[in-house]
Amino acid sequence: MPTRPLRLPLVLALASLVGACVQLGPRPGESDSSSQPAGSDLQCTRDRHPDEVARLRANAAGGAVSIETDSAATASPGRLFEDGYMRIARCVWRDNQAEVETRLAAQARAIGAERVVVHAPDAASVDEVWRADFHVRFRFSFGASFRDLAAAERKSLGGSGVQIGGVIKGSAAARANLLAGDFVTAAGGKPIADKAAFEALLRANVGKALTLTIVRNGETSRRIVRLDALPKAQ
Repeated sequence: MPTRPLRLPLVLALASLVGACVQLGPRPGESDSSSQPAGSDLQCTRDRHPDEVARLRANAAGGAVSIETDSAATASPGRLFEDGYMRIARCVWRDNQAEVETRLAAQARAIGAERVVVHAPDAASVDEVWRADFHVRFRFSFGASFRDLAAAERKSLGGSGVQIGGVIKGSAAARANLLAGDFVTAAGGKPIADKAAFEALLRANVGKALTLTIVRNGETSRRIVRLDALPKAQ
């Protein structure tokens, strides 16, 4: 079936978005048909509850949204994360129909998205399924992703900890000069057992300073990370 290519990138004004991001919706992963445009065959699921989006978003709702293709360098998942964007929802549909731009804009209005990244069907796939990921720029206390260590890494370090992944620009982690690939082995002189323990430590110290022990290229040093405060959940 012939398809009509998207005219992208496209910037659409969302002046009518007022309070849409705080309405209750389904749990993450559930279909969100209530916010889909009437007559639309878009199948959408939320990754984050609207209340969480309203609390953590960095920019006020009601601004502009960009719709871009995944071929754009700035639309890569790593670049989006470094800029502080988190995916809040995903929609899928078949065929690139003529009205898809309007329908994506309507869905963005409904959920308060700021950036929409459109992914064309895989050329090797017989299933012509398009998808669009909806993103909002968030505020973060720490501002870096991290993972558990592999057994070989724990052996090499002589202990436990986590490894830093992406670092968000301007975040507490960035200001402390943490870099992707750094190993964080201790906080306040106490060993970090694993990712879950580090997550709990960060949550318990929001708005405070932590002294982290890191290993970079075999060299051990300490960094003071001043975690940013976040609005409290109601």
